[in-house]
Amino acid sequence: MELHGCNISLACFHGINFKSKSWAIFSLKEPCISFTTEAQEIPSVESPNTRDVHVVQTLTISLGQQQEQHARHHSMATVCKLSRSVLFPPQFKSLQEWFHYAFASSDIDAVDRFPCVERERTDSTSDTANVTRGRTTSTNTGKLQEHSHAREVIFALPSLQLHLKTEHLQTAKTPVVIGAPKHVVYSKYVRELLFSLFQIW
Repeated sequence: MELHGCNISLACFHGINFKSKSWAIFSLKEPCISFTTEAQEIPSVESPNTRDVHVVQTLTISLGQQQEQHARHHSMATVCKLSRSVLFPPQFKSLQEWFHYAFASSDIDAVDRFPCVERERTDSTSDTANVTRGRTTSTNTGKLQEHSHAREVIFALPSLQLHLKTEHLQTAKTPVVIGAPKHVVYSKYVRELLFSLFQIW
């Protein structure tokens, strides 16, 4: 099983709306989680006429490993505090405008790539109206407002990969709970960083 994406973006505001003076954003770029399980029958050591099962499980978590090698100074995961530079909060009507406002000062979020329901509905309505009037041209939506927030990076991680592998043996006989030796699970943990030093502010 494998789950991967281009960006994961989360903005946390205090209160029930987006009118807070400051907020936190959590950003992941090119995250990937992979989990595999392999089971293979092997001859039993204790009973020659039976077969045991050797199980290997692998979990891999990575950031920024899907595309070409990134620059050494690029961060693949950040936790930032943003503060608006204006006194009063904005009054937006569409979800796309709020996404653009919340992540305007982020370096690794690509919120402008998110599907916009309002824009698709507007384009569809405009196309229908143009066809009704005998025209085939479609109208384009206006540009989003630019915001200059104050950004404070709290935590950042480079491109990395975490690899956890476990191996254990399942015998054909049901193990005795009392008095029997416990099963042994062999674990191997590997960590790979693009550079060995991560930054904390």
